[in-house]
Amino acid sequence: MTEKKVSVANLLAKQPQVVNNTPLDNFFKTFDNEFISTINNYSLTNNIKSTSLYSCAKCSDNNEFVKKLLSYFNELYKIIKETKTKNDLLPVSLNDLKYIDDLISLIVTHGIDANIDKPHQIPLIDKNMSSLKNGNESLDRFIVPNCHSKNNTTLIYVLKKLFEFFTTDTEDDYLKSSLLKGPLYTNTLVGMVSLFLTSNDSQMNIRIDILESVQDTYALFEIYNFLLRTIPNKLMKDFILEKLSTLPLRRSNGIISLVEFVVGIREDEQINIEKLTRVNQILMSKPRNFSNIKYLSELFKQIIHGLSLLDRPVLISCLNNLLVEFYNRNSKIVEDFLFKPINNLHFNISEKSISSIELNNHINVLLSLSKNSSTEFITSFINSYNKAQFFLNLWIYCSYLNKNQNLLFTSTSNNSVKGSDYFEVILSLIQSFLLISNSYEIIENISLNLVKLEHSTWKYSIDLESKMAKIIIKDNVKVMEELKLAKQNEDNSIIMTEFLNDIDLSIELFIRLLKLVDNEEISKQIFFTVIRRWVKNTTEQSNEHNGMNMNLTDNNSAIVLMDLKLLERLNMEYKDTVANNVTDMLQLIEKLLSINDHGSSIENKTQNLDVEDSDDENSDDENPKNEDLERISPESNKNLNASVPILLELLSTILITSSNSELFIHKNKLQRIKDKLIQMNYSAAKEQADKITALLDQDGNTDVVNISLTKISQEKKDQEILNQAMINLNDVLIPIKAHGLLKLRELVERQSMVVSILRVIQLHVQALRNQDPYVYLNAIKGLSSLCGLYPDATISKMVEIYEKQILPVDDILKIGEVLVSYIRKENELFTGKYADLIISSCLRKVRRREARNEKHYDNRIRMSAMSIMGVALQMNALGVQNHISHMLDCAFGILQLETSKEPRSNSFMMRRSAIHLIHDLIYSTGISLFPPQYPVAKTITLLEYTTSTDTDALVIEQAKQLLSILQEHVLTI
Repeated sequence: MTEKKVSVANLLAKQPQVVNNTPLDNFFKTFDNEFISTINNYSLTNNIKSTSLYSCAKCSDNNEFVKKLLSYFNELYKIIKETKTKNDLLPVSLNDLKYIDDLISLIVTHGIDANIDKPHQIPLIDKNMSSLKNGNESLDRFIVPNCHSKNNTTLIYVLKKLFEFFTTDTEDDYLKSSLLKGPLYTNTLVGMVSLFLTSNDSQMNIRIDILESVQDTYALFEIYNFLLRTIPNKLMKDFILEKLSTLPLRRSNGIISLVEFVVGIREDEQINIEKLTRVNQILMSKPRNFSNIKYLSELFKQIIHGLSLLDRPVLISCLNNLLVEFYNRNSKIVEDFLFKPINNLHFNISEKSISSIELNNHINVLLSLSKNSSTEFITSFINSYNKAQFFLNLWIYCSYLNKNQNLLFTSTSNNSVKGSDYFEVILSLIQSFLLISNSYEIIENISLNLVKLEHSTWKYSIDLESKMAKIIIKDNVKVMEELKLAKQNEDNSIIMTEFLNDIDLSIELFIRLLKLVDNEEISKQIFFTVIRRWVKNTTEQSNEHNGMNMNLTDNNSAIVLMDLKLLERLNMEYKDTVANNVTDMLQLIEKLLSINDHGSSIENKTQNLDVEDSDDENSDDENPKNEDLERISPESNKNLNASVPILLELLSTILITSSNSELFIHKNKLQRIKDKLIQMNYSAAKEQADKITALLDQDGNTDVVNISLTKISQEKKDQEILNQAMINLNDVLIPIKAHGLLKLRELVERQSMVVSILRVIQLHVQALRNQDPYVYLNAIKGLSSLCGLYPDATISKMVEIYEKQILPVDDILKIGEVLVSYIRKENELFTGKYADLIISSCLRKVRRREARNEKHYDNRIRMSAMSIMGVALQMNALGVQNHISHMLDCAFGILQLETSKEPRSNSFMMRRSAIHLIHDLIYSTGISLFPPQYPVAKTITLLEYTTSTDTDALVIEQAKQLLSILQEHVLTI
């Protein structure tokens, strides 16, 4: 037997076979028998003067009818409140929901619509009420009888009751939470606005604000936008528009909700640059009734809060984009309203205690700002207060966490390694800011403060409950500090042990930072800096103490010990890297061996370490003159001798890894080093001296190829940049990935020989497929920039990917965004062969016959192609004039033929895009470029047909607006 299919409408129309004897079931039974059944018999066709809907319900007029409806509503509300249910569900069966729908629809129709002006009403076609969509039943009961005239008294009564219902604060109010999302709330709001506009009652305006306050912000954006589209009255539109424009600033989550609404985050829509631009336009337009200070204060307070929400990457990308726009327009605004409040907390300028939540949110803000695509913006932020201290504060925080916190950072985003120690997140943040702002000189400052774990007036502490760090003022723990100091003084070995442990931890952390930076030049520079500083401080310290035992509580002595340990660790990790810099390394070795052998004053030593040696022939007979140098103490020589094994190890590496031709360039320097080594009573020194002797004994006339050193140097630098960029592209940190793309583009712009434009395009396309919006939005910007720089290679590749659909649909849409961005940048210059190439490709994508034959057919791509053509018309319709007739072919064909009501077909999307395309043409040039086969009269006829037959409310609304514009153009001819 075949099962007989039953529609949902028939199921709802069917009465339940079993009815329980509960208060709720009894209510619906009574409501059906006493009210619904009686008005269901009413029909307009049988309506005579003595009979109306109200008399069928045994009511004298509209007022009594509405009061009866509200009494049923109040009784239903009371029963539902008293009914206990599980899982916070509305305790109403599917069959009984139709009674609630009928009750709400009747209240809206006869209580509100019947008593306000028609232009203030939501049109019937746009009503979102289930009872009005049931095609099997008569809708006569939802039509206001002709005998009724609008009554303000009834309207006030209805709105008062509904206002009390929505604004009375009760817990577990399932009916209210359900109806807040439906048409009853929207129509109540419309009724109150209508009453306010007609009566100008200030109390009513206050009630509107109260009613608005109980609704979710995102829902209000939906409601206000819906009312702007549907309500015809201009005065009401203006009132709603004012409410809408100030909503982002009047609500604490207004900015977040606005971004979600415009970008379409909750609907999981594809994010694109056009939507981000729309957000910028809205938020950079100050509402009329807000002062500049109030507007900017409220706006940036919410922006900072939004940046702290790391689990919302789209929101963060949107806010960063907005900040760059503000910065480019007026950097002083960003400095005053963003940088200052962030710096106040980062540097604790107010010197106050800061909770773990507030400190964690601050770090989240920094993590979000590190994803900003503007290098200039980030550099300005870092320099806005104290650049060196900015990084040092992050380092102190990271060091403290490394020593004192055992907390894993788990995140589904790509801005950190999932399950990593939390201090690694801060270390990566330091790396990001160093890289983006190109502030590598700061690493030297960090190396001087490795074991610094607190500040002069405040310090970090671990919150016992959250395990997160917080900030406390030292004055608040003065007694504890004194007790701790007294305990430490009992046994100096405790101080020594803790200090040595801190040094080891800090050095390991510093090495991790250098590995994250992953830059050979930086590693070499740090090595040279540390070894010079160590020699300088050792000499100073030894002279000061005159060979006496050094005290680790002395700052200079602590730095000497720290630098020695750091030097040993750097040598272990970067010996080969440092040895690559033959010139600097040989010079350094010679100077240190000279100091070790003869001694030197501080002034001469530090000066000599920075002076370039000359290896011309006249230098062969020169010997360092040391008669005037101050002899350093024996203790100094002892400390300096500690560096000899490191120097000899480095010298050995240089002699092994460097070519003979490169070493011969420094033969005079090598000879002087050999002389120093021979004087040393040290077997390893004599071994290296023998190696140098063997090298110098070789034929000194080795052929040296005469090539351009400048060219080699530049190519070498470019290759290093390329290598670093490739490393960055594979980094787990999102800002580092984006920075890698930027460096690749810089190489291409410089026409470097180390990388080809096709390779850079390929890498950008790979980044385009990244799921993080920060990465793919940067890739879109990069590709659009490359389209302008190298159109032959880039545009042809973009069109090929776009048309052949060799990527998934979502990635193809991003390629469409690249083309849109390129067209906007070209503006009136968009014409010629590249315009023909792009528009021809879009036309082929839109044609349905070809689209159906493609493997990845999707209407979203066709709509994207329509959007690209629309932007081309906006920018320069004259530049694509020969394609306009084909574009209108597509638009007319879509409106006439693609009228499917099947939701899966998404044909309504294509109809909307077709109307937009016609609008873009009119927007650009009026009706002057309409081809003969598509005269204006024909277009008007098509749009009139669309408004009368289409089923999509937005298509109808857009067609009406376009009709109005076209008719104005016709009248002006």
